[in-house]
Parts: sequence; C-alpha cells; structure tokens
Amino acid sequence: MKNQTKKIFNKVASLALAAVMALSVICVAVPTEVSAAELSFKSTGKSSVTITDEQCYVMTGQPTWIKFTAKNDGYLKITATNASTYYAGSYVYGKWQLFDKKKTTAVSPVMNYNTNATEDLYYSDYYGVKKGTTYYLQVLADGGVKLNASFTKVTDKSGAKKTKALNIKNKKSATGLIRVGDKNSDWYKINLTSAKKLNIILTPYTNDLLFITLSGPGVYTKTFKVGSASQGQKNPFTTTGKVKAGTYYIQVKPATKTCSGYYKLTWK
Repeated sequence: MKNQTKKIFNKVASLALAAVMALSVICVAVPTEVSAAELSFKSTGKSSVTITDEQCYVMTGQPTWIKFTAKNDGYLKITATNASTYYAGSYVYGKWQLFDKKKTTAVSPVMNYNTNATEDLYYSDYYGVKKGTTYYLQVLADGGVKLNASFTKVTDKSGAKKTKALNIKNKKSATGLIRVGDKNSDWYKINLTSAKKLNIILTPYTNDLLFITLSGPGVYTKTFKVGSASQGQKNPFTTTGKVKAGTYYIQVKPATKTCSGYYKLTWK
C-alpha cells in the first residue's frame, strides 16, 4: 500500500512540477477551456472526449465538464483509458461524477477510476438516462485520459406496479432500466405450473445498490441487496427446496437516490 501511495504521489508531483515549469517559461495562465460546456458526448452511439495532461485537474485546478443529452431512454456507459504523454505505457487515475443540467446537483455516486485495473469495474461505469434530459459529467483527472462513451437505447417492459407485472417465461430474460432519479419499482411475475426449485438470476450494470424481493405462495418474502461491485456478474437467488405451483413476483428497485443503470433478469 505504501508503494502504491508513493507512486500516486510521484505522479501528482510530476504533473505539478510540469505546471510550474510551463508557467515560468510562458508566463501566462494555462488555458482552462475544458471546463466549459462545449465538450460533449454524442446523444446516440459511441463517442469520446480526451483530456490532455495540460488540461487535467492537477494542472488547472478546474474540473472538466462534459455534456450529454439523451435522445432516448437507455443507458450510458463511460470507460476511461490512458491518454497521458507523461505516463505513456503506464496508467492514470482520477474521478468523475454525473450531475444535472445545472451542474449543481450530483445524480450519481463518485466513480474513482484507475486504468491500471484488470476489471472494467474500476475504470468504467453505467448510468440510466431519461429521454430528452441533459446531464453533465464532471471529471477530476490526475493525468491525460480518454473517456469513451457508449449509449444504448432500452425499452423497459417491466410493470410499474405489482398488478402490471411483466410475465417472464422460463429461461427467458428481461432487461430493466433504472434511470437517474427513478424511485418506482420494476415488477415481474413467474408462473409455475408444478412444484420445483426456483432459481432467479440478476445481472446488474448499475453504479449503486439494488433491492430484489421474491414473494409468492411457497417462499418466505425477503429482500436482498445487490451491489455495484458485482457489476456484470450473475447473482443467483435460489430457494432451498421445491416451491408450490402458482404465481411468484419479483420486485427490483434502486436502494439509493443516486442508483441508475440497467440489469438483466432471468429464471429457471
């Protein structure tokens, strides 16, 4: 841990020294245009924004703001890759957070990225977004970084309440979308024609905690938490034995105000 801390300190110190040298030679302030709202991701498909070493937070003391306006309901995936000339072939780190259109209210948890990690959980994140809504990504980069954005449209067919629950057939999957600010639950139902052991699998692509609850005639109703640390991993919820034939309900909802993203749900 001490060696890792030393590496991080050395990186910040190197960039700070470079900033001082640049100022002493040029004798003018470093431009901070990157903190303006002119930077943006495309509203559909893939796009990217590169923050250079000279534009990063360590050099300017200013955050970079990147605008995104959702053309449809769906999810936005952000991935960081090294774009530093100081640390070519090495890694960079920093943090970002999604804000509302006024840049005053954070609508996601802070994402601390590190491009040296082997799992994309540590350098990418997901955000569920609402059609026609504008968001700003605030980036505090400690070195040159390229942020790759990918938007995917999602049509969420889950029920907004239990009586409107979406029926999921055996071994079929449903995609649920949790948009920024969503508070309502997503409802699904399973129809068992005979007694059997029930295995439900939830695969989250969210930036914070989810609640999942199973209820029905043959189970004890219980709510489980699924964290963002299991991003992209299958989380099984299996009954201890066979349950009765009948209709079972699955409720999925965000556990925090800032949780957003999407998930896959299936059963067998």
